[in-house]
Amino acid sequence: MRVIEKSPFVDAEGEISLENRARASLKYGLSWFSEMKAQEYATGRLERALDDEHVLVRNPTLPGVDITLPLVLISPQGVQLILASPARGIFRAKGESWLSFSQRGRRFRPAKPNLQSRALAFTQALLAYIQNQGVPLPEIEPILVFSDPRTHVDSVDPETRIVLADGIRHIATSLEKAPVIMDREDIQNISRLLTQPPRDAVLPDRETPLPEPTPAPVRPVPKPAIDDDPFNFDMVEVRRQRQRTVFGMSIPQVGLLGAMLVIELIIIGAFAYLVMFAQP
Repeated sequence: MRVIEKSPFVDAEGEISLENRARASLKYGLSWFSEMKAQEYATGRLERALDDEHVLVRNPTLPGVDITLPLVLISPQGVQLILASPARGIFRAKGESWLSFSQRGRRFRPAKPNLQSRALAFTQALLAYIQNQGVPLPEIEPILVFSDPRTHVDSVDPETRIVLADGIRHIATSLEKAPVIMDREDIQNISRLLTQPPRDAVLPDRETPLPEPTPAPVRPVPKPAIDDDPFNFDMVEVRRQRQRTVFGMSIPQVGLLGAMLVIELIIIGAFAYLVMFAQP
């Protein structure tokens, strides 16, 4: 499988510097780095299972709109939008809803962000863009992948395909059984649209649901329904950890942000010293 990285925060060797990590975290939120690690996990599993007929474009930005897609897998069998998540816990994908299990209430409650909605929105935006460029692609499959082996998802007719950490190779297996609908030229054309988009390429003039921003805007919402369906806890063993938070960030995240700030101040101070005192 050929992998093409389009994130400006990842260098040519596939590494993320401390400075780029700080810049990306300020732009996308503190969860960005862990999401990139989840992408690396999924990429590694797919690389070992797929040959060079398949192309994986990571983090391309759709032209004309500020939407950075996660993983786009382009294969002879079609196109798949893969959202890799580092989320940990017990979840339920029911229809288009996304629920997490509440230890206190012993029931499922709506979770934020809604990972299913994000995956579906990314998929619709990508399909609209590709079709608007004259490519008659009928559909794109949305896939929600988890990198943490302690995560379990109880699926009840989900709108996206749910793949746990130990099942990522099954994506390749299902592709082998699917009919071929694209040749090498089709794959190259779609890859080029994502890696070298035309300057005049824009999304079509129609309402296209966009992914939920991070953090989500504060707005009044109706009281969420609670899912009381039974759940068999003998199916999965998950370690639960409760973390203290500060302004919505965990203690390790606050420490990381503080360490980045200290390093930046040291670099700036050293540069100022050289300018002021190192002159001959």
